[in-house]
Amino acid sequence: MINFKEYIHYLNRNRTLVRKRYISLYRTIFRNKSRRILEVGTYNGENALQMIQTAAIHFPVGEIEYFGFDLFELLTDEKLKAEASLRPPCISEVRQKLENTRARITLYQGDTKDILPKIKNKLGQMDFIFIDGGHSVETISSDWNCIKDLLTKKTVVVFDDYYTNASPELNGVGCQNIINNLSRDLYETELLKPMDIFIREWGKLEINFAKVTKKGRKASCNLLSDILISIEPTLQGLVSLAGFLKQLMKKAVKCMFRTVGLEIRKLPKESPEMHRVPEFNSHLWDNNNGFLELYEEIKNHTLVPVERCFMLYQLTKYAGCLKGSIAEVGVYKGGTAKLLAKSFKDKTFHLFDTFSGMPEANQSLDIHKKGDFSDTSLEDVKFFLRDCDYITFHKGLFPETTKPVEEELFCFVYVDVDIYQSVKDCLEFFYSRMVPGGVILFDDYEVRDCSGVKKAINEFFDNRNIRERPILLPTYQCLLVKL
Repeated sequence: MINFKEYIHYLNRNRTLVRKRYISLYRTIFRNKSRRILEVGTYNGENALQMIQTAAIHFPVGEIEYFGFDLFELLTDEKLKAEASLRPPCISEVRQKLENTRARITLYQGDTKDILPKIKNKLGQMDFIFIDGGHSVETISSDWNCIKDLLTKKTVVVFDDYYTNASPELNGVGCQNIINNLSRDLYETELLKPMDIFIREWGKLEINFAKVTKKGRKASCNLLSDILISIEPTLQGLVSLAGFLKQLMKKAVKCMFRTVGLEIRKLPKESPEMHRVPEFNSHLWDNNNGFLELYEEIKNHTLVPVERCFMLYQLTKYAGCLKGSIAEVGVYKGGTAKLLAKSFKDKTFHLFDTFSGMPEANQSLDIHKKGDFSDTSLEDVKFFLRDCDYITFHKGLFPETTKPVEEELFCFVYVDVDIYQSVKDCLEFFYSRMVPGGVILFDDYEVRDCSGVKKAINEFFDNRNIRERPILLPTYQCLLVKL
């Protein structure tokens, strides 16, 4: 079903675009019915905003997922020059802009050469990928080598900066050599129209978007979308004419009233402060210095987004008043473990992990496979947590490592294991050992690529005659409070 209000906005945006090659970008998202969008090079978020708005033609905005990568304020002058880039604003400013759309926003800050190899297995498969980060051949190649694993038969990848005219000024930048050298047995490529042409001191700069799909990709069949695209110029003309007629009608009505001595005036708008509704965005933690100091310390040792870390931090304030130990299953590099240890301070803290990557997973339910997240070790985590007290490490496959804590009671347990069997094992072990009022927080409950998490939790509650029910949080986590 097409949202025609959003479609009219889409026509107006395309009609007024200054950089005309972006028409093909939004048209591709519209034709492909893309819901999960990844962008390398978020910059100021304006393009992300328009991609989300285009996706909203086909999907409720709350179902649209956007994943953005950029250095943001970490971009150095040296990197700026090497990548022929523009300086982006700070990440909090961009996050606030995008979260106001109500889409599911995840932003990653840092060099994609470092970040993408670590998290690509957690991202899941994408409908649409836009590569417009660093412009050097080295960076574009690195981004492509990581991202190509996310492609399905439906995925469309669009590269910016395909330069069609050779010039010494363009040596070492652009995606043209990468696109031209792709295996034609594996991929299909296409230069999208229109291109943009800029006049530089050294001559003419011609920039195209290059589209890449897997060989044999089956194009989505949407007759209405194809018809609308084919008559788009006509529809844009009609929209433009309708706007002109609307303004003409307003002037005519005003003129008519003036002839009888009356004047039409627009009532002043009420102050937005009068009816402001708090939004779930970075404002919740921007002024929380205690959390921000902790997050600054852990952010490079966790893949958990800042909003989920803030939820974890808030729940420690409640559970800290209860008796019992705390536990985390799924420690990875120890980021959230340090957040919990620094927040609870005087409680016995048990950490469970293989410290060598994921165990075997159910490929029909879980996107992860054995060995994912293996870029960690018990020694590295111990070193990172060396300033935290009362921690006991349990290395190995859960629940085989639980014998030392079988007689303990727990007030707080954080489960971030991503796969069906591990979530099921955690519930079966910890549920009966929670004190009244104790909390179990599950990560990734409502994340589509971790469907095993939701299945394991729902089955546990559906198959038992118990009073508690899982509570879905706006961070896509799930909360259990033991009654």
